[in-house]
Amino acid sequence: MTPKDYVRFALKNKGISQRELAASLGENAQVVNQQLNRQNDLKAERFIEIMEHLGYQFDFEDNGIRKITCGLEDDILAGKFKGDKFYTEDSECSYTGYKKVEGKFLTESFWTKSDCLDWLND
Repeated sequence: MTPKDYVRFALKNKGISQRELAASLGENAQVVNQQLNRQNDLKAERFIEIMEHLGYQFDFEDNGIRKITCGLEDDILAGKFKGDKFYTEDSECSYTGYKKVEGKFLTESFWTKSDCLDWLND
């Protein structure tokens, strides 16, 4: 999937049209539609801005571990994101780590972020 495909997936998942996205961003719908439909490349900064606006997170920790939003776990396990170490923060204040070992992802849940990051770095 391309970044534009992820934005379209997120819009569909949230039940928001491109026009509604543009309005919520305070931007012209034509500009957003052009970025998502007619340009060959969606700039990384713009992709992150739109996805964060929709409630998804793509943050990097200093140690190279990526924090992602819940709901993208299947994409991680399918190898659709670059990287070997990820974690999510669940709504119940628990953390789930995803780490690739010998070509397969291991998954572990933790009550604290520090325990999760320690496991990912181990």
